[in-house]
Amino acid sequence: MGEAVTDYLRRGRARTADRRLFITVRAPFAGLARNTCICTIVRRACRRAGIEPFGPHRLRHSVACDLPADGASLEEIGQLLRHRSQRATLIYAKANITALRALARPCPVAAAP
Repeated sequence: MGEAVTDYLRRGRARTADRRLFITVRAPFAGLARNTCICTIVRRACRRAGIEPFGPHRLRHSVACDLPADGASLEEIGQLLRHRSQRATLIYAKANITALRALARPCPVAAAP
């Protein structure tokens, strides 16, 4: 899912000075109105893609979970998510067990007595 948002930001989103993530698809390009339900937009997109519907929070969380593996700092993740406190961002500071396994060395075998 994070790749889809990244692709949207790099290739699909119209250029605008508006800092909101999602903007209108027709000019004048501006952030979606406050009364626009992002939930409805995400669920419709899921149906069009033929996947089980989910909400916008899952998109946000998925992107934030992928960012540390891509080299983003906790400060950068917190800024993207607009967290007021760095403590709120700590949930994304989890170890990537799969990546750590690739770095682990075998345990040395003890000499027989």
